[in-house]
Amino acid sequence: MAIRNKRLVADEGVVVHQVVMQCISFALEGQLYALAMDDIESILFARKIFLLPNTHDKLLGVYNLRGNIIPVYSLRRILSLPDSYQGRRVVDDEDRYVIVVKYQRNLFGLMVDSIYKHIEVFENEYQGGEYISKWSQHAMIAGVILKQDQEILFIDMDRLVQYLSSLYGNG
Repeated sequence: MAIRNKRLVADEGVVVHQVVMQCISFALEGQLYALAMDDIESILFARKIFLLPNTHDKLLGVYNLRGNIIPVYSLRRILSLPDSYQGRRVVDDEDRYVIVVKYQRNLFGLMVDSIYKHIEVFENEYQGGEYISKWSQHAMIAGVILKQDQEILFIDMDRLVQYLSSLYGNG
């Protein structure tokens, strides 16, 4: 999680909270999730994603991103949610999105149902550690963002990449 040095300016006597991260929030099965903006390269429509034979079922396929072939994973499958694209040879859906993630020097995509919005997360809105255990059984969920009466599950990119690496025996 990237720490930002941004503060809210307030009148005297008002508690001032620091922005701890900026995120893109998105939906899967009606639940909101978030990824840190520092990890996101771009957001695309889920167009022309081609299935590769004999690959892990979490891999939706590959996408040609400006001449670079990148793997696209189904975040639904990773989180054990139903996925109607399971087994399709080509995904071409302008109603779904691919969040292109840059992790170290690698690019990969995560398909999501819809993009909700960009959010700034203040220190008083983020709960992690033991608090998260009641919200999710997935180790890659690192915390909950409580914003405007909504619970947004925060996905830790290090944990997600570690999980994806373990699928191929690299982790």
